[in-house]
Amino acid sequence: MQEQTLVYHPIGIIHSPFRDIADRPIQPAGARGVAGTVLHIEDMDIVNGTHCNDTR
Repeated sequence: MQEQTLVYHPIGIIHSPFRDIADRPIQPAGARGVAGTVLHIEDMDIVNGTHCNDTR
């Protein structure tokens, strides 16, 4: 059987207040009231890593 290669490509970036893996909740209820942002690659300016609608 021929060996196959699996390649992963990022589809987005998640911004969260949880910086340490040990602090992240394992269930959604543990993050109730915590805001985060998910940016999809198609909405990103890949060169500088900012959101296309970011006016900063």
